[in-house]
Formats: sequence, C-alpha cells, structure tokens
Amino acid sequence: MMDEIPPEVSARLRAIESAEERAVATIGYQIGFGRVMQLCEKLWRERAAAGGHQGSEHTTGPCAAFMVACACPPSGLDRNGHCEWCCGSGRVVRLVGELQHTLEDVDVALRKVGAR
Repeated sequence: MMDEIPPEVSARLRAIESAEERAVATIGYQIGFGRVMQLCEKLWRERAAAGGHQGSEHTTGPCAAFMVACACPPSGLDRNGHCEWCCGSGRVVRLVGELQHTLEDVDVALRKVGAR
C-alpha cells in the first residue's frame, strides 16, 4: 500500500502546477496555444537530436476538427493490439480514414475471389 502524500507536499505540488499552468496560459494567450505546441515540439526535437535521441520528441497534430474516427482495423494492430494507424489516439486525418475504408473494401473483394 502506498503512503498518502503529506498535506504540505500536496499543497506545494498544487502551487507548482498552478504556476506552470499560469506561465503556459500567459504565453498561450499571447501567441496562441497551437503555436506554443509547435514550438515545444521544435525545441524538444532539437534537444533530442543534440542528445542523440532523434525521433523521441512528442509530436503535435492537426486540430481535432480536421480529424475523423480511426477504424482501428485488425490489420493495423501491432502484436500488442495497439493501432498503428492512429497510435491509440482514436483519430486520423480524413484522407487516412478514407484509405482505411478503401483498403478494407479491397481486402473484402480479395477474400471473395479467394486471393486471400
């Protein structure tokens, strides 16, 4: 069983979170939250590359309004059952979603003619 966090530590953590949120909110309202995310990705990428860890940075994608639900087709699941199309986000861009459906249709057609 884990020990509870002492109240004084918990209060200190809340203060840190609040200070971080205020700092990010201030910048976000000044330059836009999307721009903050783009810059964070860029800076993280540069730091990762400098440390020899290219590709380890978090990426920022398009607005949710430009996304559609991922079909998470069985053919796109890795050995652990994670979707390689959407990386678990449950969303893909519209053209990827259309491609998923097209590939599914092709797969069904191939099965009908015995090619799969």
